[in-house]
Amino acid sequence: MTIQAQIIELLAEIQAEMGMAIQFISHNLGVVSEIADDIAVMYAGRIVEHAPAADILGAPRHPYTRALIATVPRIGARARRLPAIGGQVPHPLALPPGCAFSDRCPLADAACRAAEPPLADTGGGHLVACIKADGSTR
Repeated sequence: MTIQAQIIELLAEIQAEMGMAIQFISHNLGVVSEIADDIAVMYAGRIVEHAPAADILGAPRHPYTRALIATVPRIGARARRLPAIGGQVPHPLALPPGCAFSDRCPLADAACRAAEPPLADTGGGHLVACIKADGSTR
């Protein structure tokens, strides 16, 4: 952890000195939450949510983003098992029709499986590729 922290600190120093952007790719939401200004969440090779970090982490709108955040262990919370996202990741050469997350999504219905949802602005530059971005089951 200390090496990781040192590397992240060094990247931040270089970024400030050079005035450049850094694209940081990680599955570690804890690290991402500390360093990112904007977050793009990908599933099956496609961006499914993109917004400022505070918006994504504070009010995720895509079911996959919500599920990812729910798997992060909480300090002080005791659990017998770490939370996991049910189902299997689809093979990249055999994606299901419609939304690639639909087979694992608790909100998915026939409309989700019919067509791939576009990445659309749901307000304030918060982009989401989900027809159920508001959490509805309609």
